Amino acid sequence: MISKRLQAIVEWIDGTVMADIGCDHGYVCIEAILQNKVKKAYACDIAQGPLQNAKETIKKYHLENQIECQLMNGLSNLKEDVDLIVIAGMGAMTMIDILQSYDMKKGMNLICCPHKDVELFRNYLSKSGYEIIKEKMIFEDHFYPILYITYSGVSYSLSEHEQYYGYRMIQDEIFGSYIESEIKKWTTIYQKCPDSKKISLEKRLEALKKIR
Repeated sequence: MISKRLQAIVEWIDGTVMADIGCDHGYVCIEAILQNKVKKAYACDIAQGPLQNAKETIKKYHLENQIECQLMNGLSNLKEDVDLIVIAGMGAMTMIDILQSYDMKKGMNLICCPHKDVELFRNYLSKSGYEIIKEKMIFEDHFYPILYITYSGVSYSLSEHEQYYGYRMIQDEIFGSYIESEIKKWTTIYQKCPDSKKISLEKRLEALKKIR
């Protein structure tokens, strides 16, 4: 029923009550319930259209008693019983805006999958007290990073390389393919760029080759 990327997110769900922010059709909540990952779920979205789609899908699986649909902006009306938050299907800057506008409680777990600018997201997490517990790369027509995070309130520093390529990344075959694609991309850019910009690119390529 769900994509490879969403299934990878569901595999990491380990709470009792989850909230999926930007739920689309509600597939993550539905699969989490069907796989007994949580006992209850909130499918949340800022727009009525996606939320109506979620309601219809939830009804199809007869899960109305376990999944509640919430029309809300970001985390503004997050229910008190939630112990795991999923945020996926959007760019890093939108995710950062969502987290910045909410007073996160310590010990809250999150699973996030930014579609772009993941380095900005990792930088924000480290400076804002979100500990990156584990990360993995998923390929589904595109490479997507998935991060499991816990809010501790304690900030820390990441190197530039960790911001771009992961702090606690699982070094599997998919990640290896991602690094190879990055080497090809930045090698091409290096060959075409002016000499004045090559020093910084050389450092990046050297770091990438060390991962490989």
